[in-house]
Amino acid sequence: MGLRSKIKETEVVEGEYPETSKNPLYLSSVSSQVGLSLNPFFGSIAVDLGASAAETSWLRSITNLSANLIQPLFGALIDDIRRRVPIVALSNFISVLPIIFLLIIDNPWLLIIMATFNALIISMGVPAWNSLLIESFPEERRGKDISKIAFWGSVGSIISVLVIGFLLTEEYTIWEDILPSGVLTTFGVRSRFFIPIILLIVMSTIGALSLLRYPDTGKYAPLKSKNVNGRIANLKLGFSELKEHKFFTFFLIISFAHAFAMSMSWGLFPQRQRGNFENGGLEATFMEIAILQVIFSITTLFFVGPGGRFSDKVGRVKLIKINRFSLVIFPFWYAFASNVYELAISHILIGSILAFSQAAFMAYLFDIVPKDKRGVYFGIYNSFLGIAYFFGSISGGYLVNLFEYLNYSTSDALKYAFIVVGFVRLVVAFIFLSLKDVRPFPSSFSKEMELLFSRTGSDGDSH
Repeated sequence: MGLRSKIKETEVVEGEYPETSKNPLYLSSVSSQVGLSLNPFFGSIAVDLGASAAETSWLRSITNLSANLIQPLFGALIDDIRRRVPIVALSNFISVLPIIFLLIIDNPWLLIIMATFNALIISMGVPAWNSLLIESFPEERRGKDISKIAFWGSVGSIISVLVIGFLLTEEYTIWEDILPSGVLTTFGVRSRFFIPIILLIVMSTIGALSLLRYPDTGKYAPLKSKNVNGRIANLKLGFSELKEHKFFTFFLIISFAHAFAMSMSWGLFPQRQRGNFENGGLEATFMEIAILQVIFSITTLFFVGPGGRFSDKVGRVKLIKINRFSLVIFPFWYAFASNVYELAISHILIGSILAFSQAAFMAYLFDIVPKDKRGVYFGIYNSFLGIAYFFGSISGGYLVNLFEYLNYSTSDALKYAFIVVGFVRLVVAFIFLSLKDVRPFPSSFSKEMELLFSRTGSDGDSH
């Protein structure tokens, strides 16, 4: 009875936005990114365990499929019971627990199994998090507010990834000076994971407890929700309605094609970064890999806010198109880079463009999905992308095998695979030229560019 009365007190009418502190959302964004800060190293850890390009591709494929395939069911569940906050908090907390097994894993396939469980748990919270955000911010400033959330997530990611990259780097061996000799004797070189694991668990706990203080938004359904069959029926209804929502359906199809093309290179990146020189790698340290990852986070920090405000003025689609064509450059750059520093330059240039357009994708989805079924539609969208990521990443790994079968060296096979991926991305990017916004916006891309350059010119004259 007490729980029911508390729920009624926090009930919010659909379409109204609660005047409450958004700090728990920011802290949850930070803690969730910290909880993911070991994930960028999974591919490199697999390379250290002797994984081939096909195996690192399987790692990305299975984890992405696990993270996205069952999201529609979770989306249907939260649309049914409207309990966003507990689901997000629970997902953020328990998602870091599987990484404890890094202390005993000794082959690539055990790592793949561990990463799969980690991704499955994370997927539980994604539709709930998206729904919580959309019901926390009004439409007219949604892009701006989502950008703020992403900003603080980037702060957490930058700090934690750098710290973990430092802790994992063999040259520093800081764990040998901190950990008890018994731990070092038991786990050997895997002891380097001990401190990062503790840090992630602590941060995830703090974020989960903080988020539980934030009121759920939107109208609550009764506590006795539908059974599983009812939720599946709700999910089937969402799929059956796709033909009535043409903008969403079209965006879903072309996003599927792009996700396939983009993910083809994902299993190749760790081979290029961490692999040895003979096999086409650049032998990057974990600290250098952390820096490459952090570059993306720093560009997000600087550009995602202005990009969100820009999309609220000129529309989402123009930025989406810029995003898709900029991604074409990335695999070509990786194919011909001769050292880690050249990779860093590509991360700065491409990362800046991607960050500026990042908020446009989420805001565009918010614009085109039915308001009363956002959880289901976000789940469908992420599920389709998960399938595309699965097959795309696998195909990239076996593309390297194909070139090796044609008697190319492993080094050349990796380079030619990147080149093929670049051309595939280019073809798919042209499809996005037909995408259109679904509502008017107060300004245009050309007007905002003119204003930007006029301000720059005025600033220059004043000095």
